[in-house]
Amino acid sequence: MKRRAIILIIGIGLFLSSLPLNSWGGSSCRDIPGLLLVKFKSGIASNLGTKKAGTNLTGIASVDQLNQRYNAKGLNKVFAGETSPPPPGSSLLDLSGFYEIEFPEESDLQQLIAAYTKDPNLESVETVKMCPVDVTPNDPDASSQWHLNNYNDADVDAYEAWNIGTGDTSIILGILDTGVLWYHPDLSGNIWPNSGEIPSNGIDDDGNGYIDDVRGWDFVAGGYLCDAGGGEDCSLPDNDPKDFDGHGTHVSGIAAAVTNNGTGGAGLAGGWYSSKKGCRIMSLRIGWHATDGRGYVSMDNAAAAVNYARVKGATAINCSWGSSYNSALYTAITNALNQGMVFCKSAGNDDINYTDDFLITTFPQVLAIAATDRYDHKASFSNYGDWIDISAPGDAIRSTYAYNYGSYYAILSGTSMSAPMVTGMVGLLRSKVPNLSIAQVTSLIEDYSDDIDALNPTYAGQLGAGRISLYNSIIHLPNAKFSTDVSLGETPLTVNFTDSSAGVGDGLSSWKWVFGDGDSTTFSYSPADTFHTYLNPGLYTSAFSVTGTWGTNTQKKLIGVTADTVKVSYSKGLAQEYGVKIPVYGNNFLPCSRLIIALRFGHGSAPLTCDSVRFWGTRVENFPVKNVSVHNGNQTILLSLQNSSYPLDPGSGLLANIYFTIDTPVVVGETLGIDSAVISGSYLNYTCILGNYAPHFQAGGIQVAAPKWGDANRDDKVTVTDVIFLINYLFKGGPQSNPLYIGDANCDGKVSVSDAVYLINYLFKGGPPPGQGC
Repeated sequence: MKRRAIILIIGIGLFLSSLPLNSWGGSSCRDIPGLLLVKFKSGIASNLGTKKAGTNLTGIASVDQLNQRYNAKGLNKVFAGETSPPPPGSSLLDLSGFYEIEFPEESDLQQLIAAYTKDPNLESVETVKMCPVDVTPNDPDASSQWHLNNYNDADVDAYEAWNIGTGDTSIILGILDTGVLWYHPDLSGNIWPNSGEIPSNGIDDDGNGYIDDVRGWDFVAGGYLCDAGGGEDCSLPDNDPKDFDGHGTHVSGIAAAVTNNGTGGAGLAGGWYSSKKGCRIMSLRIGWHATDGRGYVSMDNAAAAVNYARVKGATAINCSWGSSYNSALYTAITNALNQGMVFCKSAGNDDINYTDDFLITTFPQVLAIAATDRYDHKASFSNYGDWIDISAPGDAIRSTYAYNYGSYYAILSGTSMSAPMVTGMVGLLRSKVPNLSIAQVTSLIEDYSDDIDALNPTYAGQLGAGRISLYNSIIHLPNAKFSTDVSLGETPLTVNFTDSSAGVGDGLSSWKWVFGDGDSTTFSYSPADTFHTYLNPGLYTSAFSVTGTWGTNTQKKLIGVTADTVKVSYSKGLAQEYGVKIPVYGNNFLPCSRLIIALRFGHGSAPLTCDSVRFWGTRVENFPVKNVSVHNGNQTILLSLQNSSYPLDPGSGLLANIYFTIDTPVVVGETLGIDSAVISGSYLNYTCILGNYAPHFQAGGIQVAAPKWGDANRDDKVTVTDVIFLINYLFKGGPQSNPLYIGDANCDGKVSVSDAVYLINYLFKGGPPPGQGC
């Protein structure tokens, strides 16, 4: 038996330990004991769901009689979201009738097939196979990631290609494997998020048949020989596709580990941190780590995962494992190919000129990928033959790794490592031109590969079109690059757009600008520099498209145009009045994640004292960070609000109320102003996705009014209610007038019962009005 020594690495270049584990070289597959795949005839059963134990699993008498005779343990629907046949005229094949029936492991599979095949309700009956992952012994002396940039150019030319493209978050790469350690620090930034699913609410929000599948799915329902005692997840399928074995995590990192993040290594389509994230990794666990030390995947899980990836929009599927026929897998792959999904398949590790791999022999569109070493020689283990489509580095490849759910790095070898090189390459190519057909992707990969036949005379014509070159392929695609002199400013905002596409691509014929406000312009030449003036505030998506032989590449940039205002209202107040309310309003045309409002109040001699500030209104109730700093000595107030997760939507309305006390030395008619200021380096400022900017400010303040004597309750009129107000204050502990002196109706310098008597004389006996002589 072959063995593999996996070198685990923490950080970059620090070798932690060597762990000898068993591996399964080659691509031979074996039946999973006690499991049959059946397909019911159309219209008989499409949504039976999942049932465990008992004999009445289907409700179909003849089938359940067989289930009883052979002690069937359970029934599982293979394609959870496929509850009915496709509509008439659809190019998709019917997936709704596929189910698995579980039996005791000691059951005779051939006897079961013979019995169930005779049932008239069943269209097909098959065993389900599990196949090994394609990994062989590694080279412990390998240097880090030679496949990206090798001294002798026997590499994929990644550094050169990254000058043109680094991947795009709109492109999803389906990793069907032993899982993905999605929280690995070098992968987490590129893990696909299922935007259609609300986390942890127990509901299938997107209706695809899987509950809370926020980052993919774990399809493994136990798994024959699954190493539960060693710590592997051998329970039911769930929404946590994390990797115990390590193989799937290694594959994921080769394709799209986060690049330029100062952590670990780089993936081929990993983006360019932090300005641009790369292609998304869709985590689909179809395999497990077994008690014999091997990694296995099962073909029933593969079928369900292929369909999951198709439904959720994956552009490529990585298959770094052997495959075997079953009708569910055949149907799922056919549907995926019909929708343009590219399959990248490892060729196997037996060093033979032969394959019986189901995917490779059945589907000519599937890319069969051999492995090369650091000298562009065929890797010693790699299969070869005229059935190979392309070669890629696969010997001693350093990438992310999982061991017992821990985050590591490892150096592995195998055609398992070659396949994700091509998967990442597909991600790069479709990041540039998403609508590339399978045939176009294949042509770009094969036609512009590096010919290595001369370096491999014994294998000439048996390593496919050559060894992949990312740069040689991507350079033929149109490359829409542009810059702007400004991306954020006030209306009217004139933006200069500069074409920096440099003529990259074959057969370039058109350059088009779309400004996002309804206007556009097209050029038949490059450089296609132009300018545009935005007249209305808002957030605009500008786009530059370049069209050539292979299609159209588009780059987009956001342009933010503002006409925002922070407004402080004017209020009236009296000398010595406390709690004079001044509302602060905010208007924003762009979503804002932070608001800084710096204010100065009063005018020199400090006639105002800030009592308190209260944030108010529905616009700010969801802001988790709301801070206030008041300094009455400096007459300053600093308000700050922040919510990075849920920015403030465009709109206008109340943000806060500020409460003041008016000091004694003020003159009726004067205005106590409140204006913007610079406070300890902080100034009026909004933060949106495009950066920081200063909105306009409309000043407010307090206008000092003349007191209305005798209006003790401040309702702007003198009535008997003011008499009652004074009596309550004087004898029953009621509130006092604000300010107190307005209750001094007789102007004797104090508020007493004589003021109540004075008001009664005024109101009912024709006495003098209050305030005489004050």
